[in-house]
Order: sequence, then structure tokens, then C-alpha cells
Amino acid sequence: MHHTNNNTKIDVSAELAKVSESATAVMGEIRTMAIPKILEKYRGIDVIYEGQSERAADTAASLRRWLPVILLLVFFTVTLTFRSFFQAAIVILLIPFAFIGVVVGHWLHGIAISLLSMFGILAVAGVVINDSLVLVSTMNRYLKEGMPFKEAVYKASISRFRPIMLTTVTTVAGLLPVVFEQSLQAQFLIPMAVALAYGLMAATLTMLLLLPPLLIAVNGIRRGWYWVWEGDPATPEQVEPAVKEDRAQQSEEPALNEA
Repeated sequence: MHHTNNNTKIDVSAELAKVSESATAVMGEIRTMAIPKILEKYRGIDVIYEGQSERAADTAASLRRWLPVILLLVFFTVTLTFRSFFQAAIVILLIPFAFIGVVVGHWLHGIAISLLSMFGILAVAGVVINDSLVLVSTMNRYLKEGMPFKEAVYKASISRFRPIMLTTVTTVAGLLPVVFEQSLQAQFLIPMAVALAYGLMAATLTMLLLLPPLLIAVNGIRRGWYWVWEGDPATPEQVEPAVKEDRAQQSEEPALNEA
């Protein structure tokens, strides 16, 4: 007990007895059930939430404020990299599949999803975007070399399968000691490790299974759009942004040589 601004102040602190409990849920019960009874019994008391609870609330508010901005910046960066809105949209749409692994992982370990779990999800999103960029960039390179579209998709998926899987396996293997750690000091890291490990496994599998078919489906949409506007059928390679960019560069080179 001490005094602040001529008012008596009592600090009450506690720690979770079980890692499976959610600090947010516990604080919610305290706010709605315990605190009203105390205020009803003792008039003139002010309750201030500080410490970890205050920092968690500030962090959550910051995430709500800046996460949409970050996702938009990532989307525009990927769009500029691929010169394709649809390819960037496919990459971004693969991120939510990581939530499947996150939910399953927390359920298997009996852990509540917390703010630290969200940090793990953000890390998964970065890895998924990176792996998708590698696969799509490889496909675009094959297309620029003159390879047919479906063969480029197939060869890019095969050639990038091993690096992507090795990245996932090594990352998950490195996180397993933290996931199964029983010491009290490591308990606050477990939700983030579980989210990253299981989210990465789910996102990698769904990316390898869904990204190639989605690329083919988008190519079909482009061909249909081309037929509607131009009135002529287009080859799968003709409508791909990488091929268009390569042809534009080749057409500019003779003009520069003549100048």
C-alpha cells in the first residue's frame, strides 16, 4: 500500500496458474464479475488496469490500427513485383488458411488463442508470402524463357517444392522444443510458437496444393476477358503479365538501337 497524488493506492498483481487459460478471458471475468461487486461494496474506489494488461491493450489497439495498412502495403508491393493484380491477390488470399493450423494447434495443446498467438500468425503470413513469391517468380521466369504456361506452372511447382518444404520442416523442427517446453519461464512463448509451427504447416500445404490451380484458373479468366474485349481467342501465354512485359522490353530494344 502506498500513496499517489494524496490518494491511497493498493497494487494487486497475479499470474496465470495454467498456460491453457487466456489472460484476456480472465481479465474479462474480473472486469464484469469481481470488480462491480467490489465497487458496490466500497464506494469511492477507482480501478486502474496497468502492467501487462495495459500493455496488452495498447498492443492490441496498435495491431487493429496498423495491420490493415501493413497488409495494403504488402499487397501493393507484391502487385508491383509481379505486375499483376490477380497474382498478388492470390498470394494474399492464401494467408487466411494459416488460421486453420493455428486453431488446430491451440486445440491440440489446450492453449487459448492470445495476443502472442497473433504475433505468430503475422510471422506465418510473412513466410507464406515469401514462399508464394518464390514459386510465382519461378513460373514467370520460365514463361519469359518461352516455356508453355501449364508446363511453367508444373515445373515451378516441382522445382520450388523442396526449398519450400525444407523451410517449413526446419522452422517447425526448431520450434518444437519451445512448443513442448514445460518450464515456467517459457510458458508465455508457447502460444506464439504453436501458432507459428502449426500455422506454417497448414499454410504451406494449402499453398502447394492451391496456388498452382489458382494460377491456372486466373489464366483462364484472363483469356476469357481477352476474348470478350478483342474478339479473338488468346493462348495461355499471351495473356500472362510476365510474357507481356518481356515482349514490351524486346520491342523497345530495336527502337533504342535505331536511335
